[in-house]
Amino acid sequence: MRDRAEATVSERASKPNVVDFTTAAKASRAPGSRRANLPDHPDAELIQACVEFGIAVQGMNGAFEVDPTDDADFAQRMDSALLKRARKQQELIATLRPTTLDGLRAKATVANMALTNDLDRSSALLSSLCTDVANVHRSSKNTAAVVLT
Repeated sequence: MRDRAEATVSERASKPNVVDFTTAAKASRAPGSRRANLPDHPDAELIQACVEFGIAVQGMNGAFEVDPTDDADFAQRMDSALLKRARKQQELIATLRPTTLDGLRAKATVANMALTNDLDRSSALLSSLCTDVANVHRSSKNTAAVVLT
């Protein structure tokens, strides 16, 4: 009996455990994580951040519109959480560079929303957008083409 146990231990020792970190990384990622189910688009991360920004800003606006209390007591409770979320996305968006016109349009819409809603830190986003527009223009084949009529 002892010989069999020693043989089993010896066999296990000769086969070291190997951890496949690629599988472990995928397993540790939450199934609903942000990057897990993004559409296949070159600017997916940028557009997703823009959508999340829009949800936060419009959520703030909607909360104040619906709240019937004089001091917007209910909406103010939601406002700080949504504002924090909007600021986080705004900072991320300012660092991401679009590679498509879809990404550029999404970023421009966010910049407009940030300025319209008088969110602080809009200048960094606007500056980033200006750089993006210049980069798109510089990479265009025919910059003299009429695109607006």
